[in-house]
Parts: sequence; structure tokens; C-alpha cells
Amino acid sequence: MRSAHYEPEHNFAFIDHIVGGTIPTQFLPAVEKGCKELLDRGALAGYRMQDVAVEVHFGKYHDVDSSEAAFKNGRPAGLQEGDAGGPAGADGPIVDLEVTVPTKYTGAILGDLNVKRARVDNQDSLPGDLALIHAKAPLAEVMKYAAQLGSITQGQGAYSMSFSHYEQVPGNVQQQIVSRRRCTRRMRSSRSSEMGLESPPVATGGLSFCGCDAWTFSCSCRHWTCVRS
Repeated sequence: MRSAHYEPEHNFAFIDHIVGGTIPTQFLPAVEKGCKELLDRGALAGYRMQDVAVEVHFGKYHDVDSSEAAFKNGRPAGLQEGDAGGPAGADGPIVDLEVTVPTKYTGAILGDLNVKRARVDNQDSLPGDLALIHAKAPLAEVMKYAAQLGSITQGQGAYSMSFSHYEQVPGNVQQQIVSRRRCTRRMRSSRSSEMGLESPPVATGGLSFCGCDAWTFSCSCRHWTCVRS
């Protein structure tokens, strides 16, 4: 091993294990820079990556065609392939949730929290026939909790939440996140088979040529459709 660089912001290690000069020394900083840029923008779902180690042990170069830009852009492609086939996972924010409700609604609240993938830590009784529920829940599941709680308790419940930590999301949820990201990428890059366009037809003001903004993309037939037509 020739050298190793550690970057604490992403908990990222870059290990130079090149022997025999298969990649010239002057190009290795470009490889490392490309990896760091990919960590910020994400490999699969567009979210920042961390806890990654990259070891460069072999490569090729051409006396005329090789450049810093080529090596910088080539390494992220390799990192994307490694991420797709490795043990990488998406982390989501978890919040501490405290819910205060009349006791008669406790069962309904616990059932709803279970659906939201929440973990109930504790439950206390309060004066006035009230219950206080302490739980941890994925932030994505409780973004609209005020309205949902009001609907369950007929406006008699209250809650507070604060950030707790990050936690790896379940595999099925991660797959949904990645699928949505890939669909978005297809929307941006796919050429419409019917209109010959790279993106939805857009005119001045961000409205489509038919006068509305209700264009959606179909991944199955790979074309844009106006849902109002």
C-alpha cells in the first residue's frame, strides 16, 4: 500500500494500492476527487453517501488520451457499480414522538403507530384520563401527523417530535426509493417515442404546449401523457 487518505465528513477512506505504475501518480488525486463528488450526490437514489472505503489496485492509461477529467469521471462509475452490488443501504431520519391523547383513543393510536413502522418505548397515564405515548418513528411516516392525529382523536390529541438519529430503512422501502429515483432519471433522459422530445413539452411560464402542467411519464411505454387530455 502506497498511501491512504481519510475524510471524516463522510467517514470515507481512499486507499492507493497501485503497484507498477498502472495508474500514474498525478492521476490518483483526480480519482479520489471523483469518488468524493459521488459521495455528495449519491450513487443510486441521489442521497449523500457515507461509511465508504475505496481501494484502487489496478488501472490503465494512455499516453495521449488519458486526462485528469477522464480518471475523475471514470472512478465514480466504478463506485456506482460497487454500490449497486454491495451491502450499501439508505438511512432515514428517526424522530422521538410524544403523543398525548384521551385514554379511549390509546388503542387506535398504537395501531396507527404500528402501521407507520414506529416503535413504542413507553406509555404513561396522566391526570384527566389522558395517556402519554413515547415512540420513535421514521420522519417520512409522520410528516402529516397533525392531520392524522386530529382525525383519529376528533381534535383531542396533541404531539411533539424531535430528531433522534438516522437508521437504515427496510429493504422494501429502500427499493421503492431507488425505483422512484431511477424513474426520475428516465424521465429526464428518455426521448419521447411519440413527440421526439427529451423532456415534457414546456413553453413560457413552465406550462406544457397544451396549456397545462399535468404531464406525467410512463416508464412502461416510455412516453409523456397529459393527464388532463
